[in-house]
Amino acid sequence: MNESMVEPLRPLRPFEEYDELFLELRTAKEWRLTPREWRAESEDDRALMMAFEFFTNTREAYRQEWQEQKRNKDEKGPNPFEAMKRQMGL
Repeated sequence: MNESMVEPLRPLRPFEEYDELFLELRTAKEWRLTPREWRAESEDDRALMMAFEFFTNTREAYRQEWQEQKRNKDEKGPNPFEAMKRQMGL
């Protein structure tokens, strides 16, 4: 194979760039935007959409945790399976 026909390898992006890219794509998906439509939005609008998603997801996680704590409190002692999951970092 001729060396001039082989494409040079592109350097990999740092993980932080991929994390940011996937966070943006997940936000675009939640707002039902294609990647092209997402990129066409202004930087301020994209930041607002990402902040909204972060806030609502954080609030939902807090609500679920509160309900789990309430459920565990209503039972006779904590759920041993949940305690084991916490110990394992899950």
